[in-house]
Amino acid sequence: MQQKVTGEAKLTPSEVRAFYNTLPIDSLPLVNSELELGHIVRKPPITDEAKTAVRAQLEVYRQRVVNGESMSVIAALYSEDPGSAKNGGRYESVMRGQMVPEFEAVAFRLKQGEVSEIFETSYGYHFMQLVARKGESVDVRHVLMSPKISQLELIKAKEQLDSIRDAIVSGTLKFEDAALKFSSDKDTKQSGGLLINPNANSTRWELDEIAEMDQNLVFMLENQMKVGDVSPVINHVGADAKQAWRIVYLKSRTEPHKANMQDDYIRLLNMASFDRQKTLIKNWITKKSKSTYIKIDPEFNSCKLEYNWIINP
Repeated sequence: MQQKVTGEAKLTPSEVRAFYNTLPIDSLPLVNSELELGHIVRKPPITDEAKTAVRAQLEVYRQRVVNGESMSVIAALYSEDPGSAKNGGRYESVMRGQMVPEFEAVAFRLKQGEVSEIFETSYGYHFMQLVARKGESVDVRHVLMSPKISQLELIKAKEQLDSIRDAIVSGTLKFEDAALKFSSDKDTKQSGGLLINPNANSTRWELDEIAEMDQNLVFMLENQMKVGDVSPVINHVGADAKQAWRIVYLKSRTEPHKANMQDDYIRLLNMASFDRQKTLIKNWITKKSKSTYIKIDPEFNSCKLEYNWIINP
């Protein structure tokens, strides 16, 4: 209901500015130092031989389950999924939209107890068994194995990225052009390699947020890099848990400061939107309270309530 009431609460820039102008100077939030980062990722290619080998091994394990061995034991022994292997490969109450599409397509097609054929996702190759179907969710067990990257391909990918970095540092290639042409990261290459902070829905990151991704990168940004610098080639493990290399570009760095419209529009937009949502909810409760039966348990009579649930006649 909150989403229904506040769903259309979209603010214009002038409304954000009006909200900003109502804030006392002492109430303006202190914004920590924030950084804008770009990166270029190079993932070593996986050979057909490696794919064939891992599928063959996975088929051996699948046949063992089909022939009656415990899926839970097989997953615990051989699955490379750190999120489920320790639980015998089990994921419970999986809803549509939680997993990658290929995984869900298999999960919601199986019958109880049925073992799937081998299928591929961005994480590698899997087979799955449906444990139970519960309305719109399912419990499943799966085994994941990923093709192994050869040491030679790993070295070649690093050398390629070293050459790309040299061209950027020498000025013969712009970072954003290199990202578009060479980066393996589909989520950032179209935006010149810029990393989007999902917590703030912006390109700015605080150091604590970067530390959650890569503690070593924080040390480099704090002690070794100036604005405009491109890092050396460093090891990178992406969301798909596959080994790769990347270079990181420090596009900008702000100093700690009081929030202002020029530098912190997205932050102020989020604050203003939250304030608008609270107002919409409060007005809705005030209106509905007049025509809705509300009972407050006596034990809460002395509480200070966020909303005025008790409407005096």
